Amino acid sequence: MEKEEFELLLKGVSEENGKATKAAIEAATKGLITSDQLAAKLEACGITEKSIKELTTAVEKQGIELGKLVSGKTEKFESVKDLVQKQITDNAQAIKALAEANNGTVKFKVDKTLVQRSSVTDNRMGYREAGIGVLPHKGLVFENLWPTITLSEADIKESNGVIYYMDQLAKTRNAAPVAEGVTKPEAAITFIDKIAKLEVIANHIPVTKQAYRHLGFMAGEVDTLLRENLALTRDTQLYRGNGTSPNLKGVLTSASAVVLASLPTYQKLIEANLYDLIANLVVYISNNKQSKYRANVVTMNPADVLKYKLAKAVDGHYILPPFVSADGMRIDNVQVVESSEVDANSLVIGDFTKGRIYRSESVNITMGLIANQFIENKWTILAEEEMMLLIRDVDADAYVKVTDVDAAINALNIP
Repeated sequence: MEKEEFELLLKGVSEENGKATKAAIEAATKGLITSDQLAAKLEACGITEKSIKELTTAVEKQGIELGKLVSGKTEKFESVKDLVQKQITDNAQAIKALAEANNGTVKFKVDKTLVQRSSVTDNRMGYREAGIGVLPHKGLVFENLWPTITLSEADIKESNGVIYYMDQLAKTRNAAPVAEGVTKPEAAITFIDKIAKLEVIANHIPVTKQAYRHLGFMAGEVDTLLRENLALTRDTQLYRGNGTSPNLKGVLTSASAVVLASLPTYQKLIEANLYDLIANLVVYISNNKQSKYRANVVTMNPADVLKYKLAKAVDGHYILPPFVSADGMRIDNVQVVESSEVDANSLVIGDFTKGRIYRSESVNITMGLIANQFIENKWTILAEEEMMLLIRDVDADAYVKVTDVDAAINALNIP
């Protein structure tokens, strides 16, 4: 018997004959009714020996099928009939007492195997959260510190892959007061033409045709990976590229090392700190060059930024000079930029308006075949960009680097 038939059978017995059956049973137990009279009354209610047999058989079959579903096996399952018979046997005395008293109840409990989630093996059902978790990487900051110039197609065709620029090489000023009839002093200026090369940053990844086409997320993940790889390398090169082709010339390479003895308050302070050093470096950069340079950015390792943020006096209060913003991220009008690319206990400070990033194009993604990839159903996906950081040689003084911050701070203290 199918599940639907079984449910209809039970529902019909319960709804149509339930009340009549109850009335017949109550009448039978109250009087000295004979078995024939009881049978006649039950038959009048629609409950015949045949219907009871059909119901019992249906319940027994359903029990067997449930047993197979729960256990996942085909071994013999204890039928509902056997379970009921066992309960009748176990509760024989209670049933007999009920018959003799003409009223009361007897409770039957038939233990069945409980269907649980663990009953379904290798279950893969569940709610799936959208998106893919990504691995972390260091912050990218240096590309945003200079303006970017993207060459046009016409410029690229004529560029030969290089940028030419001209700097003043030397000036002779010699302006001075002169007496009447005396030869006036002569000024002079010379120039030099410079060249800087665009460099290529690239990486690629092989991927099977099936993976790229059948996995809907794969194309996006590959594209993101390649672009992130370029961005991370670009960030490193903009900071510390050594300038030897194919490397970019980064700001750390362009910056000159600070001459500690030339700091304005060299060996003149008591309990000098990083705030004092930054203020000194601002003056150091612009001193005698105020017409052109004003430091606006200092790049530091996050550990060093945290160290000066948490600096306290001997009585426990935090040290915050009046020329520092409340969050500590601007010192003497210089923006503090954190990057783990910067070595701990070092910094670069300068006028970051004196520099340009040149690009011949944005990141370019192409797909091709190498070696046996055609017959192996593989592709190679290539990402590349061509760029450079141009800090003119004449503007090298706009940037200063400190390779030992602790030593520089100590140099400000009175011996």
